Amino acid sequence: MNKFHIRIGLILLGVVIGIWNFYILGIEWVAYHETKRSYSQTRALIQFSQSVGDFVHESQKERGLSAAYLGSNGDIQFKSSLEKQRLISDKKFLALLQRVRTLSRYSLPEKFHQSIKTSIDKQRHLGDIREQVINLTISASEEIDFYTELNANFLGLLPLSAKSAPTREIALRLYDNTLLVECTEKAAIERGTLANVFAAKRFDPGMYEKAISVHAIHQSCKQSFFDKASNNERMLYNAFFSHKLFQDSHRIYEQALSGNFSMGATKWFNHMTVNIDHLKTLHEKFDQLLEEDLSQLEKKTLLKHEIFLVGSFTYGFFMLLGAIYLVQQMFAMINTLRISSVVFDSNEGVLVADINGKIIRVNPAFEAISGYSESEVLGLTPALLKSGLNNNQFYKDMWSSLINKGFWNGEIYNRRKNGEIYPEYLSISAVRDEYRKITHYVGIFSDITAKKENEERIYRLAFYDPLTQLPNRRLLLERLEHALLKNERNQTYSMVAFIDLDNFKIVNDTKGHLVGDDLLKEAGNRLLEATRAEDTVARLGGDEFVILIEDLGSSRDHAFKIASDIGSKISLSLQKPFEIHEELFFITGSIGIAILHDYKQTVNEILAQADTAMYSAKESGKNTFRFFDSALQQKMLKKLECEKVLFNALEENQFQLFYQLQYNHQNEVSGAEALIRWFHPERGIISPTEFIPIAEENGFITEIGKWIIAEACRTLQEWSHDSHQKNWTLSINISPKQFLDESFTTVLLENVNTYAVSPSRLRLEVTESLLINDIEKIQHIMYRLKSHGFTFSLDDFGTGYSSLSYLNSFPFDELKIDQSFIRNMKNDPHASALVRAIITMAEVLGLEIVAEGVELSEQHTILQSIGGIHYQGYLFSKPLSKDDMHAMLLNNHSDL
Repeated sequence: MNKFHIRIGLILLGVVIGIWNFYILGIEWVAYHETKRSYSQTRALIQFSQSVGDFVHESQKERGLSAAYLGSNGDIQFKSSLEKQRLISDKKFLALLQRVRTLSRYSLPEKFHQSIKTSIDKQRHLGDIREQVINLTISASEEIDFYTELNANFLGLLPLSAKSAPTREIALRLYDNTLLVECTEKAAIERGTLANVFAAKRFDPGMYEKAISVHAIHQSCKQSFFDKASNNERMLYNAFFSHKLFQDSHRIYEQALSGNFSMGATKWFNHMTVNIDHLKTLHEKFDQLLEEDLSQLEKKTLLKHEIFLVGSFTYGFFMLLGAIYLVQQMFAMINTLRISSVVFDSNEGVLVADINGKIIRVNPAFEAISGYSESEVLGLTPALLKSGLNNNQFYKDMWSSLINKGFWNGEIYNRRKNGEIYPEYLSISAVRDEYRKITHYVGIFSDITAKKENEERIYRLAFYDPLTQLPNRRLLLERLEHALLKNERNQTYSMVAFIDLDNFKIVNDTKGHLVGDDLLKEAGNRLLEATRAEDTVARLGGDEFVILIEDLGSSRDHAFKIASDIGSKISLSLQKPFEIHEELFFITGSIGIAILHDYKQTVNEILAQADTAMYSAKESGKNTFRFFDSALQQKMLKKLECEKVLFNALEENQFQLFYQLQYNHQNEVSGAEALIRWFHPERGIISPTEFIPIAEENGFITEIGKWIIAEACRTLQEWSHDSHQKNWTLSINISPKQFLDESFTTVLLENVNTYAVSPSRLRLEVTESLLINDIEKIQHIMYRLKSHGFTFSLDDFGTGYSSLSYLNSFPFDELKIDQSFIRNMKNDPHASALVRAIITMAEVLGLEIVAEGVELSEQHTILQSIGGIHYQGYLFSKPLSKDDMHAMLLNNHSDL
C-alpha cells in the first residue's frame, strides 16, 4: 500500500467521521431549536393566558356595570361609567386578538384553535347585547348569563393552553393560574348580581337564589385553587386574602341577604372591584413567577444543548480540518473544470492562449462571432483578428495592464473572417500558477454591434433633426459654446448665419406637408453643399436653419469679408428653383449674420442677434442677408417695446383720428382722408410708420381697423348734421390682412347701420399689394360691398405692379396718384407726362382722380392746367384733429 492510498484512506476516514459527527450535530441542532420553539410557545401561552385574564377582567366590570345600569332602570351615572368601560373592554379584546395571531405560528392542537374561534364568534354577538342593555330591553339575569357564558368560553381556553406546556410542573402551574382567573370570574359574577340587587333595592324573582348560588361557587372556586396550589402560592394567597376587604365582602353579602341595601350599588361595585383587582394582581404575580421559573428552566435546558453542540462541532471540525486540507486542491481543480465548462458553453466568445500568445483553445461562440473554426486558429496569435483601427499605443497599454495588473478590459474593433469590422467588448485575464508565474491568457469577448447601433440611434435622436438629419438646437448650442471658447483661446472670429426660407409657408399650406418636408430636406442639402465639411448646418425647426462657421481669422475686417462672401454664396444656393415631385418652386432665403468674437456673449444672445439681423433682411425685401449691429438691435428692442404697449392702446383710448382735407378742381372741400395717430402717455406721438407694420405683423391691425371704421362712421354721422359737410366722403385705409378677415364685411355693415350713414360716403382705400393675393376672393368681397353702396379707391397708384388689368377687374371708383410723381412734376418732364397719362386713362375709365402730396403752388398750377382732379396735400391742409379741422372750417367760412 503506497502513500497515495494511505492518504486517500485518511481522507475517507476523516470525511466519514466528520460527516457522522455533523449528522449527530444536526440532530442536536434541530433539538436545540425545537426546545427554543417549545419554550417560546409556552411563553406565548402564558402571555395569551394573561391577555385572556385581562379581557375577562374588563368584561367582568362591564357585566357588573350593565347589571347595575339595568337595576337602576337606566341611571345616567351608570350609563357614563358603562360607556367608558366598554371602550376599555374593546381595547383588551384587540390585544387578545394580537396574542391569538401570535399563537397561530405554533403547532397547537386543532381543538385549541377551534375553541378560540368559537369564543371569538361568541364575542361578535356582544354588540347586540350592549344595545339591548342601553335600551333596557334585556333583564339583568339574561345580561349576566350572556357575559358569564362569554367569559366562560374564554376561560375554557386556559386549561387547553396548560396542556401544551413543555413540562408537567409548568402545566400544573398554568392550570393553577387558570383556577385563579376563574375565581376572579366568580367574584365578578357575584359583583354584578348583587350590584343589580343594590341598584334595584330589592330581590327580583330568581335573583335571591342566584345571589346565593354565585356566592357559593365563588367560595368553592377559591377553595379549589387553595387545595391545588403550591406552598409558595398558598403563602401569597393567604397574604392577599387576609386583607380586611375580603372579610368585609362576606359581611356585606350577609347584610344583603337579610334585606339591608343601604350600601348602594355604586359602593358595592367599587368595593368588589377592589377585591377583584387584588385577585387579578395575585394572578399577575403568579404569572410573573411562572415566567421567571420558565426562563431559568429554559436557560438550563438550552445550556445543555449548547455545550453538546459546541463539543460536537469542535470535534467534527478538527476531524475534517485535515481532510479539507488534503482535498482542497482536488476541489479547486474540479471547480476550475466546472467553471471552464460553463464559460466555454456560454454565448460569449472565449480564447485561451499560452504564455507566448498562441491560441490553444476557443469555444463555439468564438467560431460563430469571428467566422474562424478552431482548427484554423490553433497555433496562431490573436493578431489574426486585428482590424487596423486600433493603433500601436492601444496594444502597448493593453499588454502593460496584463503584465502589471493581470487583467485588461475595454472596447476594441476586430475583423471577422469575411473582412467585416465589428466592435466587441473584450476582457483578458492572466492565469498564474502557484508560484505567481503567468502560464496562460484567457480572453472573453462579446459582439456589441447592436449596442453601438442603439447608442448611435439614441445619439441621433437627441442631437439631430429627424427630418433633415441635420444637427438640432441642442447640438448647435453645444458647438456654439465650443466656438466661443475657441475664439477666446485663439483670439479668432466665427460667424452664425440665421436663415429663414421666404414664402415657404405658402408652399407648405397649398401643396401639403409632404412637399414641404421634401423642400426642407433639399434646402438643408443645398446649405451643406454651400459650406465646408467642418461647418455646422443645423435646423432649429419649421423653416429656420442656422449655420456656424469657425476660424474666420484674427482680423475683424477679414472676418466680415469672408462672412459677406459666405452670405452671398448661401443666398445664391437658395435662389435656384427647387424641383419637388416634378414641380418647380422658387424659395429664397432671408439671412441674418452675427459675428462671434466676444467670449462674454452667451449662445442665446448670439442666436438672438442673428435672428434680429434676419428680420432686418426680411424688412429689406427678403432674398438677401444683413449683418447684426447695435443700431439694429436698438431698433428691434424699440419694436418689441412698441409691440408690448400696442395692445393696451385701444383699451386706454390712446388712438385718435386726424383728417386731411381733399379739394376739388374748384378748390372746394369734397371730403377728407382719416389718418390714425397714437398719443402715448410717456413716449408722446408715435408715428404710424412705426406701429402700423408691427400691427400688420402680429395681426393687431384687424382690431385697429375695426376701431377706425367705427370712428369714421361716427364722424360721418356728425358731418351729416352740417350743411357744408353732409355730402363729404371720408376715406379710410384698409390693410390687406383686415380686408381678408372673415368679419370685415360684417363690421362695415354693422357700423353704417348703427350710425345711420350712407355707405357711399365711406370710401375704402386699398393698395396694389392686396390685389396680388387671392384675386377671386377679393373680387367677391369688393363686388359684395359695392352692392351695398361702398366705394373703393386705389391708393399709391403707379408705385406697385400698376397693372392696367386691375382697373378693369376690380370695381374702383377713384385713383390716387402717388406723391412721388407729384413731387417731381416741376423738374421731371417724364413724371409730368406720366401724371397726364394716368389722368387721361382714369377719365376714359370713368374714375375720379386724387393727387396726393400737393405741397407747392407750382404743382397745383400744373395740375389745374390738366383739369378735372381732386387735390390733397400740405398746400391745402395738413392732417388735423377733429377740433382743429372744425376751427379751420369756421375760420374759412367767416372769411367768406
